Amino acid sequence: MSQSRFIGFSRFSGFYLQSLLVIFCGIAGQAVAAVAVSPSTELAALAERVIETRLDMNPLMGTLVTGDVRYEDKFVNSLTAEFRAKERAIFIETLAALKKIDVRKLSESDRLTFAVMQYQARTGIDAAKHDFHLMPINQFYSMPLTLVQLASTKGAQPFRTVANFDNFLTRVSGFPDWVDSAIVNMREGLDTLRTHSFDVYRLNKWERVERARLDEFVQLSMKKAGNWAGYDF
Repeated sequence: MSQSRFIGFSRFSGFYLQSLLVIFCGIAGQAVAAVAVSPSTELAALAERVIETRLDMNPLMGTLVTGDVRYEDKFVNSLTAEFRAKERAIFIETLAALKKIDVRKLSESDRLTFAVMQYQARTGIDAAKHDFHLMPINQFYSMPLTLVQLASTKGAQPFRTVANFDNFLTRVSGFPDWVDSAIVNMREGLDTLRTHSFDVYRLNKWERVERARLDEFVQLSMKKAGNWAGYDF
């Protein structure tokens, strides 16, 4: 090949390669732009994952709150240590994912969603500190009361078909395991009474109540809530 033809070929090759590089960079840039996700989309995807995970862990909520037929026959024992560990992990993962979302770029409604998810995760982590699993039964709400309400055929559990009845029977088959866990947990709770004093809450024994502690509790509650609808420690 002559020198002039080689130089011409080299120039053509260089131009060709540059053109390919420009095209490639353009395509790559479009791909990156396509992959980039807005904070709003990120939040929506996170909310969907959290909701589905929470429903899988608490299928009764799927029936009572959303009416989702997927959970009609499901029952999860929420009194085990494994359940509590998994639930805590979900709350921690949720907070970590929320930190990666630029809340400044969210709409007002998305900011509300962000705040609710953050609040639920934080209060969920905090609630675990209070060992509510040691008192799984009370006069206001508990699994036995919930199942009775569902079985009444007047509640959220559907009883329109034979399949509906079979689904409920499948659901309550998990209840004995819950009872076993409740017994173990309540026995542990009774053991804690030997080392902790709860006299401050026993108003029928006023002479034994530490009134300063009770007053402090009342003042803190009013400060936190501003009313008696509830409070968040």
